[in-house]
Amino acid sequence: MSQKHPSVKEIPFPGAPVSKLSSRREGPFHKASRTRLYVLDFGKASLRSFERPEDAIQQLITAVTCNDPYFPYPTVTSEGCRQLWDVFRATYLHSAHIVSKNLRQRYGKCARTWPIWFINQWEKKAEELSQWEDGDLIGFGG
Repeated sequence: MSQKHPSVKEIPFPGAPVSKLSSRREGPFHKASRTRLYVLDFGKASLRSFERPEDAIQQLITAVTCNDPYFPYPTVTSEGCRQLWDVFRATYLHSAHIVSKNLRQRYGKCARTWPIWFINQWEKKAEELSQWEDGDLIGFGG
């Protein structure tokens, strides 16, 4: 019995765009009909425990603020950037609900609140960081 091997086109790889047609076409950020997710690198990724969700969410906040050039910023003030953040936020929460099914099965209904908890904490951290002047967070040894 011969097994069918997938073609190269069927095998996902890091950096490959994952596209899905969007059914919503409202606002300036919905002109294109595709959403693309680029998987940049999982080389240093590791599983995180959610036994203590507050610790896991704090680790996520640290990661997202250290990698902020790759994400819209929560405390933007211009209208276009604010709309981008709002779309990102809504899409993140919708996607998180879909992909976190295993977390909800393992940890129960409380896991439903983790994505919004994460987003709220990210917005809070961004607000705190926006209070600093450029360079104020940099410290030099004396």
